[in-house]
Amino acid sequence: MNIHYTSMRQVTFKNRIIFLFLFSSLIPFVFLGVISFYTIDSILSNKVEHTLQSKLEQDLSYLENTLNNVNHVSQQLAFGIGTNKLIEEMNNAQEPFKQIQLLNEIKEELNVISFSNPNIGLLMYYYPETDSHKFENFSIRGKFSPDQLPVMAKYSDITYFGPLLCLTY
Repeated sequence: MNIHYTSMRQVTFKNRIIFLFLFSSLIPFVFLGVISFYTIDSILSNKVEHTLQSKLEQDLSYLENTLNNVNHVSQQLAFGIGTNKLIEEMNNAQEPFKQIQLLNEIKEELNVISFSNPNIGLLMYYYPETDSHKFENFSIRGKFSPDQLPVMAKYSDITYFGPLLCLTY
């Protein structure tokens, strides 16, 4: 204890003033740094949270638009007069030339639907009786079976299935 007291006595008045001046000038900078750090951290956290919320809302809107497009297109295909009539005529046609002519007309109709709704993805007619599909706009990997797909919505006349992996994805 005596040694500590003697070492404090040996510090000159000038050194004490310098020490107090440095200490008193560093305290505001330390507090300013701590306050700035927490303020910037809070701002960045809020910005990240807002950005994530905005991105989720944007994704939800995109998904809703895509589902609306899929609904619109599927109703065009299921209840539309043009394409269904052409397919029926093609199935009943006897002459190969007439079948090819109707096949080209069907493809043109489906191309118009597909290009006017680019977000729908795979578009095709599936025949469950024969387990076959026709008029697809993308190549299908392997054997297609709707039983392997998740059901998104089911109504009395139509079932909406989840995504199918195609060569384009």
